[in-house]
Amino acid sequence: MKRGATSLSCLIGVQKPSGCSSHDVVSALRRASGERRVGHTGTLDPFASGVLPLMVGPACRLDAFMVGHSKVYDVCIAFGYATSTADIEGEIIERAPCSEQLLQRSFATELLQSFVGVQQQQPPAYSAISVGGTRAYVLARKGVDVCIPKRTIEVYSARLLGCEQRIFSGFPHAVTTWNVRFHVSKGTYIRTLAQDIGKRAGCCAFAAELTRVRAGSIKLDQCVPLEQLSSINADKPIPGMLDPVQALQFPVIELSSQQLTRVLCGNELLLHTCSVIDCDSHGKPAPESAHAAAGASESVCVSAGMSVLASAHASVPRYYSLVAYTNGARVLQAVYKGADDNPYLRAQCVFAQGVRCT
Repeated sequence: MKRGATSLSCLIGVQKPSGCSSHDVVSALRRASGERRVGHTGTLDPFASGVLPLMVGPACRLDAFMVGHSKVYDVCIAFGYATSTADIEGEIIERAPCSEQLLQRSFATELLQSFVGVQQQQPPAYSAISVGGTRAYVLARKGVDVCIPKRTIEVYSARLLGCEQRIFSGFPHAVTTWNVRFHVSKGTYIRTLAQDIGKRAGCCAFAAELTRVRAGSIKLDQCVPLEQLSSINADKPIPGMLDPVQALQFPVIELSSQQLTRVLCGNELLLHTCSVIDCDSHGKPAPESAHAAAGASESVCVSAGMSVLASAHASVPRYYSLVAYTNGARVLQAVYKGADDNPYLRAQCVFAQGVRCT
C-alpha cells in the first residue's frame, strides 16, 4: 500500500522488542497503516525493549506535550566489565575484579539510594542526541571524539529487585548482576547510571538488559507486541490504542457545542466558563486527596511543558485537554494553556479531526 494521509488519528502503545530501533517500529506501523505521519514519544535503544508510545496521523502534534513525562525502567546491571556503549552490544573495553559484597542486598540497596535525587549526568557518546546536526552515535561509530554537555536529571527512586550470578554470551565467566527498577526524569540514560554505579561500587559495569515498563502514565500491559499491528484500519478496533487524555494527564475540559465552535477556530476560552475535571491515571475524575497521595508514588508522571525538576509554582503555565463528542465518539479536540494570573485559556494545538479516545 502506498503511504499517504489516512483518517487515522490516535495513540498506540507498542511493546518494542529488543534488537530493533525505535525508527524500525515507526516504519513498521507506517507500512501497516498506510499513514506516513507516524512518530514516537521517546527513543528506546536497540538493545532495549518495552513501552514505546506511537502517535499516528494528526496526533503526531502531541509530541511536544508528551516528551517531558517521567519513565520507569527495569535494568539488569552487570558488574566486572565496561563496554564501549555501556550496554551489552558494545565491545569490552575494561575488566575489573568484583567484591563479594556486590551480592549483599544491604550493600546494593545502600549504594542505589545514593543515586536518588537531582544530579548532573554525562550522556553517552553512543546516543541519539544531535551534535552539530548529526546524531552522536553516527559520529562515535566513525571514531570522532563526541563532546556532549552534561544535563540535569533526577532519579526519583531506585529499587533493588534482586542480585544474582548470570552467564552472558560473549563473556568468559559468570557475571554478578543487580536487577533494579528506576523511576527517572526525562533525558536520563540508564546505561550511564549503570556505568556510574559500577564506578561507585569500585569496579565497572554495563547495562545487560533494559525494559521500559512505564512512560508517563502508559504501562507495559497497555501496549501490544509489534506483530499484532500487521494491519491497521480506521474503521476497525485498533490493538493497543491509548487514550490521549490519560496519556497527557492534563486537567480535562468537556466542551459544549458553543465552546467547540470557538475552539475549532482557535479562539480563546474564559476559564471560569469551563467545567474542569482533574483526572487520575485512568483518565477519570479523581479526588484531590488522591493527587496528594500520588506525590510519592512511582506511578506519578510529570506534566509536559513543566520542568521535571521544578516544584509547583503559581506562575507555571497549566495545560488542559479539551474533549468533545463527534458522531457519538469521544475525541481530544485541542490542548489549551492557561496561567493563574490570566483568566483566558489559549490554543496550543487544535485538531480539526480530533484524536480518538478509548
